[in-house]
Amino acid sequence: MHVICIIQFLYVYIKTTKMLNELIEVIKDTCLKHKYIKTFKYQSAIYNNAQNNHKYLQAYVDDVHMSQLLISTSPNIFTITFDLYILGFVETEDTILNVQDKCYDTALQIIMKLGDLDEYKSIIEVHDYSLLTLSHYTDDNSAGVKATIELRVPIGMCDLDDYFNDEPYEDEDDTDMEINLNPIELPKNPIKDNCR
Repeated sequence: MHVICIIQFLYVYIKTTKMLNELIEVIKDTCLKHKYIKTFKYQSAIYNNAQNNHKYLQAYVDDVHMSQLLISTSPNIFTITFDLYILGFVETEDTILNVQDKCYDTALQIIMKLGDLDEYKSIIEVHDYSLLTLSHYTDDNSAGVKATIELRVPIGMCDLDDYFNDEPYEDEDDTDMEINLNPIELPKNPIKDNCR
């Protein structure tokens, strides 16, 4: 009985949310709750690490994602892979490792928190992740890490038919329609017309 309740809850949850939008919001909220991060962005390439304060880090999620539905699992599991960048300013070449270390720890803490959110227990699971250190990354020579995070989310397929019509869409036959086109007339030159 407990399993049926969980499946029904997940079905209602998945049916009533915009999954990608909500996952980005969850990542954003988790990042901005971290004490070191004060800026979050969602975009593709970043060329300027425009942070308000050099003491804090910036997080951004790349807007290109890899997704797949694992239909061989029960319930159906949807996986989505995000690239999360954690960047900080480098004061001198000697501080690159310190900034990378701070970003590395912050990324790990965010990843662990994403897998341990009370309101998303047994809904969002961190399945896999990897970290790549970065240096001289933006036009202001930021350093940090790129965290590739694979999340697993159960998805309900029970209402799949609700998204489809019984018949394929076809354009209406418009050959019998009367088309009334008014010809375009150029305006008359008032000076020339007055001269006649």
